[in-house]
Amino acid sequence: MSSKLFRTALFFLFTLALLLAAACSPSPSPITSPLGKTVSLAPGRSVSLGGESLDIKFVEVINDSRCASDVTCIWQGEVSSRLEITFQGTVYTKVVTQPGLTSESSSTEFNGYLFRFDVQPYPTAGTPIKDNEYRLQLTVDKKSP
Repeated sequence: MSSKLFRTALFFLFTLALLLAAACSPSPSPITSPLGKTVSLAPGRSVSLGGESLDIKFVEVINDSRCASDVTCIWQGEVSSRLEITFQGTVYTKVVTQPGLTSESSSTEFNGYLFRFDVQPYPTAGTPIKDNEYRLQLTVDKKSP
């Protein structure tokens, strides 16, 4: 076997080993938080609500058409995010949407819980937001009767 072919094969095996190690690394453990406390979740991160059988994972932002804060738009736009909710051992997918041009949190309900959320950062003209830069500010409370 020529030394050039050997080096190429060795490089390929080393690269494959690195890719496999990255793919097999465990996902980060969830943040634990009590009801009523706001947590900040990066995409792929989860919160486990202490004393509740409820875990919420911020999977991704699936659409961000919010009007940039430094321009004038005819439509405010919106941002939609996918959540993965594990409730009493069952996994649910929920898409939550927040309108643009507002400084207030949005809310949605799920199985007797009220989720208040805000997706950050807010867009500005000419500055694209990378997927890993998004943060979901999330507060979960039990819904009032």
